[in-house]
Order: sequence, then structure tokens, then C-alpha cells
Amino acid sequence: MIEPLWPTKILNNNINNEKAVESAFNYLVSTFTHDTYPSNKTGQNLADKEMLTSEINPVIKFIRTQVEYYLKQIWEYNGDYALKVHATDHERIQVHNHSGSQLSGVFYLCVPEGDFVMYDPRYNANRGYPTAIRDKEFPVHTIKVSEGDCLTFPSFLWHESTPNSTTTPRIIMPFDVWITD
Repeated sequence: MIEPLWPTKILNNNINNEKAVESAFNYLVSTFTHDTYPSNKTGQNLADKEMLTSEINPVIKFIRTQVEYYLKQIWEYNGDYALKVHATDHERIQVHNHSGSQLSGVFYLCVPEGDFVMYDPRYNANRGYPTAIRDKEFPVHTIKVSEGDCLTFPSFLWHESTPNSTTTPRIIMPFDVWITD
């Protein structure tokens, strides 16, 4: 029997609340600039009580429901966790993973162009293979994302965003989760 050995589960849901997405988008673009968005470099966390506003709270609550669903239903974990939510605008984010956290994700506020691309989580597993074998054994998975989409996945997953060549910035809220017990 042939069995896949590397299952990696991706949770993909949409908030289905245009008003919440628009409100969070308007708050972020009116409060921050490209250089001042809360990021892992600033130490600011949009999920912290002092950062929560009525404009972003519905999105943060939705992110929390996605995280809790993933932890409980997919990983069967019922313990405590810490959540850090950032915000950014970008033309493209190169291939990376989120080392240090256990779960990561991204909430999309504005998606003029670009997709979310995932790679085989076995780092360098595809190295040295001819293209025909590489493409069959190590396929790249692409998700077309829209405003309100929230992707949640294990932090070890290598991923990137494809370029946004429009003049409208892509605004996202990436997040990381640390299991605390």
C-alpha cells in the first residue's frame, strides 16, 4: 500500500463580513504607514488589549476562532496559546517560514493581485531532481486569495506571495501562535 507521508493541513476560511474587512482596512491605512505597520520588528501586537480597537476587533476575533479551530480540531490540542498579529503592505514576500512559533497564518484585507504559494515542507527535499520528477513528487500548491480570507497552517510550512504589480497595496495581517503549556 502506498501512503502519503507528509500531510500538512491548511485551514482556509473567509470571514464573510465585508464591513469588518473594510473597517479594519480603513483603520490600518489611516493609522499606519508602510514604515510604521505593527510588525515582528516593532514588538506591537494588534491582538493585545491596548492595541484592540472597535475597527479591528471583529477581524482579531475571527483569527482567534480560526486558530482555536485548528488547534482543537486538527491538532486535538486544548491548552493555552499566545497570539501575535501584525499588519503589512507589500508587493511580494519571498519564500520563508515562521520559525519559533507553532502555527501561523495570514488574514487578507486587500488583495489587488497575487496568490499564496506553498512548498513541500521538507526543506531541500526537491534538491537535485530533474524537473519532471520534481514537479510530480514536490508540487507547488497555489491558493487564490480574496479579501476576508484567513489561511492558518503549521509554522514550518515554506510559503510566499506572488507579486502584486498594481499600484494598490496588498494589505495583510499575518499572525503567529505559540503553544504555552
